[in-house]
Amino acid sequence: MVQNGQVSALLIKKYPMNQTISFNEIITTVTKALFALGVPPGVDSETGKNIAWLEAHKFPGVKILAREINKIDVLGEWPDFIVSEVDDVVTVDSSIPSALIFSQTGLDIAATGKVLHIKACSAPLILFAEAVRRASELESYKLNWAIDGLIVNADCSHKHHSLSGDHNGFSVARYVTVQKIKSAIPNDTLTANQVYQKYLAEGVMVDKSSWEIILKVAKKSLVTSTSQSRASAGAEVDDSN
Repeated sequence: MVQNGQVSALLIKKYPMNQTISFNEIITTVTKALFALGVPPGVDSETGKNIAWLEAHKFPGVKILAREINKIDVLGEWPDFIVSEVDDVVTVDSSIPSALIFSQTGLDIAATGKVLHIKACSAPLILFAEAVRRASELESYKLNWAIDGLIVNADCSHKHHSLSGDHNGFSVARYVTVQKIKSAIPNDTLTANQVYQKYLAEGVMVDKSSWEIILKVAKKSLVTSTSQSRASAGAEVDDSN
């Protein structure tokens, strides 16, 4: 007779909840999926790197992105930023308050030395990953946000990152601030490049159902690219005629 524990083990073996994906495959597949959603070039690939970074550091990057994709579905066009500035504090907002929208431009603003303030932002861990990846030996970033009234503090430097508080990656963060500071680097941790080299060889374990959502969207980019290629080829024939 098969016991309950044995049934669970058999089900997990037959229908695994997680699977191992190469680090580079996460980057390329996420990039394709975001391209299919209308995310601008550059933003799509950098977000792919952020998702891979999160997974390599044991954060649920793929699951977070799958939820954001389900919210956004198809953008059609990139949403406008609403920007205001008072005394070197730049406040940004958008019709789609997601770190997918804010991460690149937001960190560009913070990199100038201004304090970035975001009224509301889902998937704040994508912002966190972007800040860590941008940190250098001389410059770091400090992030704060609130979830359900509880404060989360994040330190992002070239060789060290930390989060304090409830950093639930699936809740909407409010009162998000990002500020550039001088680096104070511990010497006993891995750099982003060392982490990349480690997981380039080993691969990353991701949530299977979330990964399948991203794969499905990524395939749309292949259909779009093929259609565009055929249209371009037809135009070239017509022009030569």
